[in-house]
Amino acid sequence: MGLKRMVLMRFERQDGWRVSFRDNANPQTVFRELKFAQSSKIQDLVQKTGTSLMSEDRNALEYGIRQGSGAIPLQLSDEQYRKLLR
Repeated sequence: MGLKRMVLMRFERQDGWRVSFRDNANPQTVFRELKFAQSSKIQDLVQKTGTSLMSEDRNALEYGIRQGSGAIPLQLSDEQYRKLLR
């Protein structure tokens, strides 16, 4: 299993949900932006990364969704990271 890449996922309600990512090691790295109609897609995305959220991160995710914006750290595999860059 490869190294994990740490990214910060930001999300905000804006004609649906806009999701963006920032690389912790290289903040200038540009990722594509994702848009979802429902907040449940944000939760699905977090689950797909396999990130084990600590309770405070899980609470931040739920609170951010209720409030309409938030951010949480995610661990991505090298493959997930490369897909995000496309």
